Amino acid sequence: MPDPSTHEILIIEHDGDLGRRIEAVLNGAGHRTHCKTASLEGLAMLEEKDEEPFSLVISSFRMPVMDGDQILERAKLASPLTQRMIITDPGEVETVMGAVNKAEVHACLSIPFTDVDLLAQVNLCLDAHAMEMKRANLIRVTERQNRQMYRLAKLFKERDNSFASQIKSKTKQLRVEQSRGASGSGRSHPPMTLGEFLELTAGPFSPVTFVEAFQGLSSELLALVNTACAEEGIELEAMTYESARSAAALSESKEPMDRVFSLLYSVVGARGGLNPVEVKPVFTTPLDDYMDFTISEDRLTAFARLKKKYNDIVTIPGVKDALGALGVTFGIKQDALIKTWLSLATPEGKPFVIAQGTAPVPPVDAGVNYHFKTDFLQAGKVRPDGSIDFRERGDIPFTTKSSLLAEKTSPIGGSPGVDLSGTPIQVADPVDIIFNAGQGARLSEDGLRIYADCDGQPHLDAMGNVTVLSELTIKGDVDFETGNINFKGNVIVGGVIKEGFSVRGANLTAGQIEGADIELTGDLNVGGGIIDAKLIKVQGSVQAKYVNNSFVRAFGDLIVQKEIIDSTVFLSGACENLSGNIISSTIVARKGVKAFNIGTETSQSTHIRVGVDDHIQMLLAEVNKTMDKNLDQVEQLKQEIVGFEVEDQGLNVKISDAAHIQDRAQVELGKIEGQMAAIKDSKDFQAFDRLSNMVKKLHVAARRAEEGLDRAFHLQDVLVEKIRKKKHQIALIEDQNRSLIDEKKAMTAFLEKAEALPRVIVAQKARPETFIEGPNTQIRLKNIISKSRIVEVRRDGDDGVLFFEMVVSNL
Repeated sequence: MPDPSTHEILIIEHDGDLGRRIEAVLNGAGHRTHCKTASLEGLAMLEEKDEEPFSLVISSFRMPVMDGDQILERAKLASPLTQRMIITDPGEVETVMGAVNKAEVHACLSIPFTDVDLLAQVNLCLDAHAMEMKRANLIRVTERQNRQMYRLAKLFKERDNSFASQIKSKTKQLRVEQSRGASGSGRSHPPMTLGEFLELTAGPFSPVTFVEAFQGLSSELLALVNTACAEEGIELEAMTYESARSAAALSESKEPMDRVFSLLYSVVGARGGLNPVEVKPVFTTPLDDYMDFTISEDRLTAFARLKKKYNDIVTIPGVKDALGALGVTFGIKQDALIKTWLSLATPEGKPFVIAQGTAPVPPVDAGVNYHFKTDFLQAGKVRPDGSIDFRERGDIPFTTKSSLLAEKTSPIGGSPGVDLSGTPIQVADPVDIIFNAGQGARLSEDGLRIYADCDGQPHLDAMGNVTVLSELTIKGDVDFETGNINFKGNVIVGGVIKEGFSVRGANLTAGQIEGADIELTGDLNVGGGIIDAKLIKVQGSVQAKYVNNSFVRAFGDLIVQKEIIDSTVFLSGACENLSGNIISSTIVARKGVKAFNIGTETSQSTHIRVGVDDHIQMLLAEVNKTMDKNLDQVEQLKQEIVGFEVEDQGLNVKISDAAHIQDRAQVELGKIEGQMAAIKDSKDFQAFDRLSNMVKKLHVAARRAEEGLDRAFHLQDVLVEKIRKKKHQIALIEDQNRSLIDEKKAMTAFLEKAEALPRVIVAQKARPETFIEGPNTQIRLKNIISKSRIVEVRRDGDDGVLFFEMVVSNL
């Protein structure tokens, strides 16, 4: 049985009675315990414990803010060596098995349980923790020894590199001296080829210009040869071309020419090379009178057409020169094809494709085929009084375990092309699509299919996540009896969600909302009204009888039967209120607004903004702000790690010094013990006592060095743990940023595919001072308008300048 005094246990349990019972049993067994009723408080305590981690964390599976599997998964990341136990109801076996696999839970205790069962499971976990700690200590000792061996090896390598560098330097000096001794006064320069010389010249080439260049080059070379021969007193006889071709003449002139060429290279090198010859372009007869060239708009095809029958002026080089003047240098047809066309073409013939570029192959974007109805909306049945009967929800999509929910086609990259001038035509990267499996669904190994992991309602949220939803029903109100609701599925509340409470889930159906916070990945359907809600944040649509003094943000539509009063609404969809009033509110809707009445005689003005998506822009700004904050935090954590690493380097110096003292002490002890053995036989007791005192001092020095090593190693272990936790924090933040990047991609894709409608439709009346704003212009109503449509349109001005205006027309 493990020693209770050496272990600390963290209990996370929202049920106060159960938590106190577990704490009492474990304290009675001598264990040190800490009990927290809130999951976030418990996790914070676990993450802040630096030196000695908790031996065991016990969590209930059902917690208000997050489930036990989420808690223990966070615990695993924060403190990997801490054992994890989960407490659950017997009816949640299948769900808990998934949690066990996900969070790698070490023990599971079903309610009800006895004190003996609890202690037995705890002792097993503590024994396992002790074994893990021993294993971790052995790993740390091995790593520490490896670090010491690495430092020694690094020192030897540095010395070896230093010696190798010195040898290389000396060898280089030796070779320089040998080169100086062997070279004498001769010089060796590689000759300039004719191609290299021609690269220095400018202008187009033809046979005439080539001759001019060659003559200029030969004249300059002759002048250089004469200069070199005059300096050395060498006389050369001129010979004709026919004479120079004979072997005898070449043999007789070989030795003096070798000397001349050596001098010539020296002179050319001293001058920095030969002077490029100015090449003057030769006049060529234009082909405009004989041929006509046309280039397609995409510059991928060039056509040639014969105007009249040609004579010897029209040649293939001339045609290519004409194409070059038009910038056509790539994809020109073979000379034989051009020659054949020239011989057969007539002015009445079809144009000839004389050059063809390489067309780019466009990319293929990713796509998804969903095997369930993704736009299902739990609309319910509208009663005569305008409220909604959500019991009449019609057919709800349902799937069974292992059913195929969605298939993805991977993006295919395109291929760049090349236009007629040889310029590459780049293609865009293919657009990938968010394809994630959420709660109740699983992704195939190849990442291309999503299957149901349980029976339930399939659901696609605005971020592209596919889930299978179970259902939680609360017959009464959400209040102090139920606490906050955080459920990964559909939630049905028969009563009222009271002020100060929150509900998080997929789709929510409720009788009424009074001052609550709502955050959903699906739709919100309220039979009554939404009153004094600080934030309604949904990824689907919202339906309610009325909205009063509330803040609503939705990716979909807002459908209200009665009034929208004193509220602020941001929508990526449309706002529909065809039987009520919009009063003293701000409505921003990308897909427009449909209203029965806007404003009253006594109300403040209503501000309506359509055709824009301030909702998505607001979310993107929030994501960017969070990412910037995360990056700053990562930078701060990295600086802290650098400080720890500097401290660790200082400890390495102390360890090296202490190890050196130990080694020297052992060496000295070996010498002195040998001397003492010899002195003992000679019975020189004074010398023997002196050496004995030296041995004692060396033992003291070695012991102090050993203690110093132990302290330094302990401090290093503490630093290693601190660095590990900081790196763990960085990994969590970077994971969060990667998720935020995916969110940004999903929101951007949603923004690009959503249609913008800068339009307001008034079925009855809109009062004066109603302010209507579109993407580019706005209007403030001066008079009452009835049964009207207000649309932002684009106009062409008399001076050709585009402008926008709000146009009011009758329905």
